[in-house]
Amino acid sequence: MPKRKRSVQDDVTGPTSSHDRIRASRQRDVDAHIENSKKLLHRALKKAKGFERQKLGKRLTNATKISDAPSMARLRKEIEVVKSLDLDRVVESRLCKGIGKIKALVESGYLPKMWIEGEVKGWEGKKSEEEVKAWNNVVSGIWNLNVVKEVWTGVVRGFYLAMGVQAPVEGKGKKDKEKTAKKDAEKIRRAQQIEDGGDMKTKTGEMIL
Repeated sequence: MPKRKRSVQDDVTGPTSSHDRIRASRQRDVDAHIENSKKLLHRALKKAKGFERQKLGKRLTNATKISDAPSMARLRKEIEVVKSLDLDRVVESRLCKGIGKIKALVESGYLPKMWIEGEVKGWEGKKSEEEVKAWNNVVSGIWNLNVVKEVWTGVVRGFYLAMGVQAPVEGKGKKDKEKTAKKDAEKIRRAQQIEDGGDMKTKTGEMIL
């Protein structure tokens, strides 16, 4: 029985199908990571919100003792901001501002469109310039607390892994950077092989992306 010749269509649909499967699998991973990140950040922000409220309360007490009227007015506004914070909106806004500005992640094509095309506000309705300033001061203070920063570091790294993009290595020596980079590359390679049933290489040994 004569062998069937490979058609041009076979050459096109094979790799394309493999590529599409990988893209779909990674998109699911990214979507799942987004939802999990929102939960983790919401939980961390809730704790940080309590710490920030205590800190502002102490500052207000000190400002009141010395009759520092400008500081008292500012601190009262910031305390009101803390009380009225919509944590879900804060999380969405910070994800947009943080993840949506990382070039490698944006170029992957997996992020929500609104994170890339526009800024997501952390509040509902309109705010005056003074109110926006108070909001930014409060959120910046909360976001810089260790309880949030530690979660955020894991969130960012998780996006790189979910997308199959190698994460930058910072704050280490050259050997440590190379070691971490190799580990990340190996994780990505293994994930790609699993997604495509273990057959991820061409005849030349190059990985199909």
